[in-house]
Amino acid sequence: PIEKGILRAAHDITAFKDGTVRYDMIDVPVTHFRPREIGTSVEQLIKMGYTHDVRGNELVADNQILELYPQDFIPSRDGGEHLLKASQFIDDLLVRYYGLEPIYNAKAIDDLVGQLGIALAPHTSGGVLCRLIGWTDASAGYAHTLFHAAKRRNCDGDEDCIMLLLDGLLNFSRKILPSSRGGQMDAPLTLTTRLNPMELDKEALHVDAGWSYSTEFFEATKSMPHPKDLLGEVDLVLSRIGEIGAVRGYGYTHETSSLDDGPVNSAYKTLGSMADKMSAQLSLGRRLRGVDAQVVASSVIGSHLLPDVRGNLNAFSRQKVRCGSCNHSYRRMPLAGKCIQMIDSIGGLHGHRSSGGEKSRCGGNLILTVSQGAVRKYLGVIDHVIDSFGIDDYTQQYVDWMAVSVESLFQNDRVTVFTLDDFL
Repeated sequence: PIEKGILRAAHDITAFKDGTVRYDMIDVPVTHFRPREIGTSVEQLIKMGYTHDVRGNELVADNQILELYPQDFIPSRDGGEHLLKASQFIDDLLVRYYGLEPIYNAKAIDDLVGQLGIALAPHTSGGVLCRLIGWTDASAGYAHTLFHAAKRRNCDGDEDCIMLLLDGLLNFSRKILPSSRGGQMDAPLTLTTRLNPMELDKEALHVDAGWSYSTEFFEATKSMPHPKDLLGEVDLVLSRIGEIGAVRGYGYTHETSSLDDGPVNSAYKTLGSMADKMSAQLSLGRRLRGVDAQVVASSVIGSHLLPDVRGNLNAFSRQKVRCGSCNHSYRRMPLAGKCIQMIDSIGGLHGHRSSGGEKSRCGGNLILTVSQGAVRKYLGVIDHVIDSFGIDDYTQQYVDWMAVSVESLFQNDRVTVFTLDDFL
């Protein structure tokens, strides 16, 4: 309804393709926290079920260590401000559109502590129910390892979104999702209300949950055995499946002074170009004795950059063309070399037969939907990495082959273009 759009504009928020209001944050796993780290009072945490710390002592101070419940979530303060606007929009919507009482009545982000939300990862269609218990200064979303796994994530730098539960219930609609391929991805078509560790990926079950390592474990590492050979020496979540220990009673071996006492933002966001990001990653690899920068460079080029170039090259050769005037698209270039769509002489596109009015062909110029720059964008980065760090022979041959393929597509061998330098 147009009323929702007016209220969103009044609260300075925008809607995603499915009608919900979201905020994206990098996934960070955490199993324990202190009340002072998340800015939530001891009294509030006790009301939410955090009555005792990890040592079994009653919660009385903000420096006691608590074990995080699997579906509790600690988003960034910036995300909290965005969710605050969303909550105020929802309250206005309930009052002015539905004629109901407001739910959140939030004046500050601390008023949202204890409220429920939906966390959702891109390329999936299932949200996971969560509860907001505090905030962090880092541009990240802190949650339990099981919670991230329930979203089908492994915390390797990916970003997921969070929305308020009532926003998803009121404003999400299948009817406004795109009908194109992939249109139902990144939409909460389903909602997981309770985590079941037996339904999660094995990666989340191979998390170390013990308080210490045995002497036998350290002795065994001298012979560098396969990790599977030492499963019995480490207390993994996998060994707790079917028990309460699968979700509670996790341990740790080292304490920290604060959850966000480090970089508050990912370097992937702060660095500008892809060349800068690659240089930063590989420069770090050079400093680490256990990392071979050349192997890392070959891996990144072979598994990320070249597949992207190949995919864009494939998309360029199969692309549609679009009219710059009427925006009509064609799978194949018309023989006329210009747009042949019928339009009214007074303007307006007609994709169906109508009565009355004079019609004529558009005649607009046709433009590409995939540019040459999209295909070439990583070639310069690849050359920079090769010149700075080097790669193995196989990857070098792969790069040369891909470069020839790109040049053969865009370079006309029958036409020679001369510049002034050719005559000097």
